[in-house]
Amino acid sequence: MACLFLRFGGDYAAPYDCPAPAGGSFRSRRIADDPPICEIRRPRAVTCPETRAHAAVTLQRGATIRTGLLGTPNLELGACSRWPERAGCGRECTAEIAADPEASLARIIAGRWFEGKNCITCNLEFHKIEWQVAKPALVLADKSCVEWDRVPVDKLPEALADAQPLCCTCFLASKMVAERPDLVLKRPAFPKSGSRGV
Repeated sequence: MACLFLRFGGDYAAPYDCPAPAGGSFRSRRIADDPPICEIRRPRAVTCPETRAHAAVTLQRGATIRTGLLGTPNLELGACSRWPERAGCGRECTAEIAADPEASLARIIAGRWFEGKNCITCNLEFHKIEWQVAKPALVLADKSCVEWDRVPVDKLPEALADAQPLCCTCFLASKMVAERPDLVLKRPAFPKSGSRGV
């Protein structure tokens, strides 16, 4: 039996036992940089070689893992925002993914954009983002507020170009004001002298 390590969130998960092929030995390898197993099905924004516009794609997990076990993985698309109309394309965009597997991931694109910025409402600085617990949001060009992952992946690069960052707390507050103003209590501003009083 040989051990196959699957990368998960930057760490390697517990090994899975894989039977060695008949009549030979199985040299285990870590499929880590090809890209990581847990990120294969995550949405990506790539530049379509045909239109030079952004498209949202996902990789086919089975084929990528299977070929990765034998050597260099063969990146096959599982879905694309231009399909089914352009389902017969040459899939040349996979070369962009292979060149830098992380750069096209939607969350990586958003994370690099948020990094070092401050919430436009409370001035909170974005550094280590808790993507599942405190999802950041965007104030788009039309002044609407949305959680970042509500923006279609193929529209994300363009949306970020004109957006402003909004922290999770301020997003939820603005959403409450917009949807249930009857439940919102507006407090008077504190004196500028800094004395808050009771």
